[in-house]
Amino acid sequence: MKKVLIWDLFPRLNIGGPLGYLYNVRQYLLEHPAEQITFFTDLVLEKHGEAEWLQPTSPFSGEPKTRLGQLWRRIAGIYYTSVMPFRGLEFRVPKDIKIDEYDFVHIHQVTHFQQFKQIFPDYKGKVIITSHSPCPFSDELVERSVSEKAKLYKWYKRVKPSINRYLISKECEAYDKTDLVMFPCAGAREPYEKNEKMRKAFA
Repeated sequence: MKKVLIWDLFPRLNIGGPLGYLYNVRQYLLEHPAEQITFFTDLVLEKHGEAEWLQPTSPFSGEPKTRLGQLWRRIAGIYYTSVMPFRGLEFRVPKDIKIDEYDFVHIHQVTHFQQFKQIFPDYKGKVIITSHSPCPFSDELVERSVSEKAKLYKWYKRVKPSINRYLISKECEAYDKTDLVMFPCAGAREPYEKNEKMRKAFA
């Protein structure tokens, strides 16, 4: 019997998107248990009583007093909220998690691919990524990381192309390295294929 581990580094909230999707899948499995499906956070809790991963803390403290400092803070803020997710996070995961007992690991946000590979670099099974974003997730990250006011600034217009190129390259890298990419429906893939790099990643 094949076993799948659902990578659920999300708050358990029924609010739509991947959070709501996984919340409802887990609620269903609580009522209809299936031994071949396990949520990662449940696995950690079962073995150790509490999840022990560490979320990164913001490197910023206080308010900058100069215009240059304010500019740096804005640019660094965009980097921290939009680029950092693709660089992986530092986690303290129990060493006795036997990840190779699972034939598949199912990831539901592309940025979590790097997190998983950082924690379990030698995993021998198959990795699946399901995208729940209506557009490339890198586009969504940039849009939600910057205020409407900031989008009007010249400095933002200068740095945005570089940020976009980096994020697209990291998203494509994840899709290229994973074993299977899934979408909720065939039409959900179309916005991704409008980007040339994305088309090549899916080829």
